[in-house]
Amino acid sequence: MSINSPVVLIIYKRPELTNLVFNRISKVKPEKFFIIADGPKGDNEEEDCLRARKVVENIDWDCEVKRNYSDINLGDRKSVV
Repeated sequence: MSINSPVVLIIYKRPELTNLVFNRISKVKPEKFFIIADGPKGDNEEEDCLRARKVVENIDWDCEVKRNYSDINLGDRKSVV
């Protein structure tokens, strides 16, 4: 099953939740998939941010993927807009 509506996934530092949501998205196989990831607030969050991003690397369906990853923490407003 594939949908032609674009899907946006906003991730941060929760790899387990990212995995849960990504698995649901993978069932509908959107044709356009946008992933937005804000950067860590400090070194203690860097590992979790990277783990969350790794989850969405495994796209196994044909789709247009756009990624917007920040190396620094911009906050919700700036990172999404």
